[in-house]
Parts: sequence; structure tokens; C-alpha cells
Amino acid sequence: MSDIVDRLEAHEMVRREPDRSDHRVRRVVATAVGRDTVQRLLAARPQLSRPPLERLRLDVLRALTQGIAAWLEVARELGEGPSEQTN
Repeated sequence: MSDIVDRLEAHEMVRREPDRSDHRVRRVVATAVGRDTVQRLLAARPQLSRPPLERLRLDVLRALTQGIAAWLEVARELGEGPSEQTN
């Protein structure tokens, strides 16, 4: 799972934040870029809306997340996706 989050973070889709009550936990939070990407996907494909997603098993949602991250990587390589930010 952390590989998926690493890739989403590299594409500025999410960021990790410390948990306020448990220092061992890092929360994954969608960024503006991530929220915008999801909104654009939902607008382009209404069939991806919440009700169908809620019916998917967790392993299927993880695979979907990994597929979207891979798609974003290729789009970025082609100059069509969000750029990576270097710190």
C-alpha cells in the first residue's frame, strides 16, 4: 500500500501528515491536485461516481488506485499530467 501512496505523493495527488493523537501514524490527505483530478474523472465518467465505488471491495479499490497512479505517471511522461515537485 505504501508504494501506491508513494506514487500518488510523487504526483502531488496526496500528502502525508502526522496524526495528532498517535505519533506512529501518518495520515494520507488528498491535495488540491488530487481532488481536482478525481473531480475531472467523475465529470468525464459519471459511472465512476460514489455509489458504484462504494460497492467495490477494498482490494479492488487498491488495484484501481494503483492503476490510476500508473496512468498518471505515463501522462506525466508524455507531458499531459501533473508535474513532480522536487524539494
